[in-house]
This record gives sequence, structure tokens and C-alpha cells, in this order.
Amino acid sequence: MKTTNTKRNRNQKGFSIAEFGPALIVLLIGFFFPLLDLISVGITYGSGDLLNSLQLREACRIPQSEAQDNSGYVKQTIPTEWQNAGVGKFVNLDSSINTTIKYYGGDKDDNGIQDEVVVLTTQFTTKPFLTLPLLPGIPGLTAPMTMTYTSQGMLENPGFVNQ
Repeated sequence: MKTTNTKRNRNQKGFSIAEFGPALIVLLIGFFFPLLDLISVGITYGSGDLLNSLQLREACRIPQSEAQDNSGYVKQTIPTEWQNAGVGKFVNLDSSINTTIKYYGGDKDDNGIQDEVVVLTTQFTTKPFLTLPLLPGIPGLTAPMTMTYTSQGMLENPGFVNQ
């Protein structure tokens, strides 16, 4: 009787070990790798928002001609520094960073001085952290994803609008 009882226990343990390999593959491909891609999307979103706020802060401080310059500090230097240092290194860019800056008049105060508002839009396309072969065409998981950030701020010196 002892031999049949031991044989039954041995078979039950063997079956669970044999099922662990296929289950591990399903867990890795179905959950772990997509979760890494989703974490990457979150990091990309946060670092893109940081880039947009850095560009806006600088665009509010300098004259319009300097901010609109394609090789200037706002459109060229800040994105380049962002890509080479800090959280920008973790963004897997698929295209160049496109920045547009617009100005419009805001409210007037009691003295008749009109505020000037800067609207800055930053757009770029990123590739997924890991390209998964499952379900193609999902932005951020299996296909490139375009992110667009738009923010606005008050021009510190309203006289800079026409310079």
C-alpha cells in the first residue's frame, strides 16, 4: 500500500512542474512584457511634459524673434539637452521634436496695458520599449505613438512680442 500511495504523490508533483514552463511563457509574453511597455509609455509622457514646460518657461522670458528661431534656445538647444541628459535619455524617439510657438493678446488691465500669452506645442513620435509580435497596431505597445503637448503662459515682458 505504501508504494501506490507514494506513486500517486509523485505523479501529482510532477504534473505541476511540467505545467510551470508553459504558464511562465504565457505570463512573460502576456503580462510582463506589455507591462514594461506601459511603464515606458508613462515615463515617456512625463518626460515629454517636462520638455514642454521647460520650453514654455524659456519662451515666456525671451523676445519672440529668439523663441521662433529654429536653431535657437527654445526649439533646438532645450530639446537636444533634454535628449542627452536626465529622463529624456529614456525616451525612444522615432522622429524629431517639432515645436510651434504662437502669441496672442490676453486681458487688458486698468491702465490699458494688454497681457501677451505664449502658446507652445511640442510634438514627437516614440517607438515602443519592446516590440511585441502580438496584436499589431496598438500605439505604445506594438506601434509608434505620437505625443502632443500644448501649454500656455504669460509673456513676462509684453514688449518682447514685437521684437
